[in-house]
Amino acid sequence: MTRGSLAHLANPGGEIAVRVTPKASRARILEEAGEIRVYVTEAPEDGKATEAVRKA
Repeated sequence: MTRGSLAHLANPGGEIAVRVTPKASRARILEEAGEIRVYVTEAPEDGKATEAVRKA
């Protein structure tokens, strides 16, 4: 996954909404229209997709 700076989206003490897409064709993290989107190739079963997001 390409790692770029998303610091401009953060505010101290604030929250950032993240949209996750499991079973994607390729793993990547994108910023689209002020929203963070995380695509992982793992299936949403037994916590596999969640763990992939944590590692991203």
